[in-house]
Amino acid sequence: MATNYFNFFDIPGDVIYLNCASLSPQLRSVTQAGRKALERKIRPWDIKSADWFNDPERLRALAARIINADTEGMALIPSVSYGISIAATNIPVSKNQHIIVIDQEYPSNYYAWAELARAKEAKIITVKKEGQTWTTAILNAIDDRTALVAVPNCHWTNGALIDLGEVSKKARVLALRWLWTPASLWAFIPSISLSSSPTWLTRNGSENFANLVNYRDDFRSGARRFDMGEFPGFIHVPMAIAALTQVLEWGVPDIQAYLKSITEKIVLNATALNLGLPGTTERSDHMIGIDLPGGVPEKLKESYEKARIYVGFRGKSIRIAPYLYTKDEDIYKLFEITKHHIPPE
Repeated sequence: MATNYFNFFDIPGDVIYLNCASLSPQLRSVTQAGRKALERKIRPWDIKSADWFNDPERLRALAARIINADTEGMALIPSVSYGISIAATNIPVSKNQHIIVIDQEYPSNYYAWAELARAKEAKIITVKKEGQTWTTAILNAIDDRTALVAVPNCHWTNGALIDLGEVSKKARVLALRWLWTPASLWAFIPSISLSSSPTWLTRNGSENFANLVNYRDDFRSGARRFDMGEFPGFIHVPMAIAALTQVLEWGVPDIQAYLKSITEKIVLNATALNLGLPGTTERSDHMIGIDLPGGVPEKLKESYEKARIYVGFRGKSIRIAPYLYTKDEDIYKLFEITKHHIPPE
């Protein structure tokens, strides 16, 4: 990957942005697509009924290609919380059954399950790592009382991997998937039979606006029945299309390989300073958390801010989430500052 990827993004030269897992910097092409979409929205008379569906279908297909999924299995929803709430509303859970989550999970993958447990008099089982891998800890928690295992593919605080393949052999898994799109658009793969979205846009024949007064009970094919209301998103959808088109042009394997080369440098630097890291078999390629003895001092946060270095502070970890714009010298500067705030042994 010899291209200067930094130039694809509108990032000032003195900024080191290592918090992509929180908010990704916007591609210049995405900004251009958004401006073009805003201009188009000024002239609504030029927007035809077919336009309500054409771009969302294109986005659906692009998202499916990125994760090697079937287009028919993709639904467009506004957030992870929304998708999990749909699932939680419909999953059969009985009194005294268990819902498994992991310790210090992201709130989106906790609150809906906690509410479901209260409503059904079920029990939330929070898996703690305690010297094991996350995968082993989760597998040990699954038994005949388990109704649902709701886990991500890696822990959001430090990127520690969870082997969903192994977990899925023992339990039905609802996994979160992160896609790099504007914040109000995500891909959701329903793994179980759910009630449909109430929006009229998901009904069969909704493309025919003149016929909408003839109400229908049947839905559009596949996962389209779960699409959010107003999924045409005349501004956000074109931006998402631009983003996913660029991802596919770069290629997911090449992106992963580049990120792995960066996280490996992070590991080398953190190891040299005896900082805490996820175990070798649990390290994901796209982000990693480092732990300082005694936690993260406020003065280190201030030093990062002064140097215009942006990371995530999640739980007890400094979460470093690079992307293609990240350079070797960015990592060097990060650790040059970090090493001056490590307490003496």
